This record gives sequence, structure tokens and C-alpha cells, in this order.
Amino acid sequence: MKKGLFLLLTFSLFTFHAFAQEIEVPQTNQPLITKRTASWCGNCGSWGWALFEGLLQDNNSNALVIAAHHSGNYQNDIASSITNNFGGFGQPIFYHNNQNQGATNGNASATRTDIKGKVENFNAASPVAQTGIRAEVDDTYTIHVETNTRFFQEAEGNHYLGIYLVEESFIGTQASIGSNAEHKNVLRLAADDEAFGTQFAFGTIEVDSEFAGNFTITQNMIESAGITNLDNLYNGGFMIASIIWKLNESNNSYEVVNTNHVEVSVLTSVNELASVASFKVFPTIIQSSGTLEIETEEPLQDAQIVLFDHLGRRVKSVFSGDISAGKHLFSIENTQLASGQYFIHLITNEGSKVERVIFN
Repeated sequence: MKKGLFLLLTFSLFTFHAFAQEIEVPQTNQPLITKRTASWCGNCGSWGWALFEGLLQDNNSNALVIAAHHSGNYQNDIASSITNNFGGFGQPIFYHNNQNQGATNGNASATRTDIKGKVENFNAASPVAQTGIRAEVDDTYTIHVETNTRFFQEAEGNHYLGIYLVEESFIGTQASIGSNAEHKNVLRLAADDEAFGTQFAFGTIEVDSEFAGNFTITQNMIESAGITNLDNLYNGGFMIASIIWKLNESNNSYEVVNTNHVEVSVLTSVNELASVASFKVFPTIIQSSGTLEIETEEPLQDAQIVLFDHLGRRVKSVFSGDISAGKHLFSIENTQLASGQYFIHLITNEGSKVERVIFN
């Protein structure tokens, strides 16, 4: 039974394999360093602030270092769930992977040194699995993320992939500092609105198994996370992070397997799809079925037409293959989908197009 389900899941995740196979999967091992914090916390803005700055300075290239606000102005449910998963009460708390490092004002310097050593040891170990990431923002403040996860060792158990948006720098209030504190590497949201992502592999996982993924983070998601300066998306102000989690069934917690992160780059190929003269859905509000019209002056190779929901989750594939020059019509079926806003993406190796549709 597990084998059959595993094959079914593999088939689903390999839908975007044509794109993800170009994504390099680095054979790196990078731990997660997390600061559990809150904007109203005085210690978070004093010795905790200095310790976090030191951890960023020491480890930002060799680990995923994030500030997770479980409370206060920048609180979000993803940050709360992840830090609750690690255990502990209060703030600031510093974790290396799942382990509370017991940092205090009195031992902050020693904790910084200790964590640096743990990061180096984790880096030196052979990775069980790692995720390669491509993350690009288009001219509608939509971030397109493609991933490829590869297992370098045989593994067992339930594995999940979380994709997260991290804001690298913004000015905001912080107790002990004031209203002009520069917050760094703040965890903002998860691409699929699930703290630990989506299960992508379970049972026995063979060496060199690969799993492709495709995620969309919309403007609505970004604004709902409290991010106000969207133009920073074009200035290197955000990164996409991946965390591979393994479910510990004995205590129902999620353990860090490996992490990776890349800066969000500008999708320079957006305008290269100028050959697409028409890309529209009618009617705009679909009861049972609608039609997508694509008219292109030049052939589109390896095209994907994909439907995503308002949270950026892939709902289904409409088309996969080459599209010849000319006008083409594709049927968009409302097959028991929840009412609401969806997005149809035309994705090619040269760029993409997005059109909104409402299912009623």
C-alpha cells in the first residue's frame, strides 16, 4: 500500500520535472537557526538582538538563520507553529535545528561560539537530502518558485517540504530599540500556508530519488503577511527558504533534515512573452466550465498551463506540451473546486503569463 501511494505522489510531483531538472541540487548540509522573538520583548531587542546579529554574521552563508515572531507586531501563525514545535516558553529563545540552546544574557557570547561550532559540524556531514530552488518575481508582485529535492542517502519515514518567504530587512518597532529598528531575516509566510509544508515522500526512499515542486506566492499573500513595501521584491530584499522536515511519529513533531535559501530574483524573461498576443479567460466568472484563449505569434515550447488557488497552491494541470503559433482554446473545468479566486499560469522556459479567474 505504501509503495502504491508513494508512486502516485511521485507522479504528481514530477508534473514540473521538465523545468526542475535544470535546477541544481547542491550537495550541502545547512542547519536551521531560529530566534523565537516578539516586537514587545525587551530582551529580544537587547542581548537577544546582539546575539542574533552575531549569528547572522557567523553563519548566514552556512545555515538558514531566521527570526520567528510568535507574538507582537510581526506575528504569524507559521512562526508560532514552528517555534511551538521546538518547545520552550518565553522569548528570546535560540534553536539550532530542533534544539533549544539555552541562551541567556549571561552566556550569549558562549552560545554564539557554540552554535558556530555546531553549524560547522552539520556542514561537514553528508546530507540525507537537499532542495535546489529557483525563485523569481514577475511584474505583478507574484513570486514563482520551482524546486527539485534529491535524496543523497537512502531514507525512511514521512518527509515534508516547506517553502518560506523571508524578509531580509525592514524598519519597524522593537522594544529596547524603538521605532527605527532594522529587523533582519524575518519569517513571513509559507508558500502553501502550512507550517511544515507538503508531504512529498514517505516509506523507503531510494538514493537519487528526485521530487519536483512548483509554488506561487501571490501579491495578496504577501500583503496579508503585513509586508507593505512590495517594491523591495525587485531590490533583493527577500529570500525563499526551503526546509526539509521529517515527521517524528513517536511525539508528532517535525525534525529539521536540511535547509537551503536563495534570494528572489527578477523574472527578466517576463517581457519575452510579447509574442503572446492574447491570454484571457471567458467568462471571467465560471460556473461549470470556461475557456482559456491563447494567441501566440511564435511557437511556445515545453509550455505548461496550470491552475493555482489564491494561496498559491497548485490545483491541477490544464495542458503540458508545445503550443504552435496561432490561436488556441483550452477548456477550464470547475470540477468540485471551492468558490473563490484562482490564477491560471502559462509557464514556458522564456517566461510566464498570469490571468485571474473566479469560480462560483
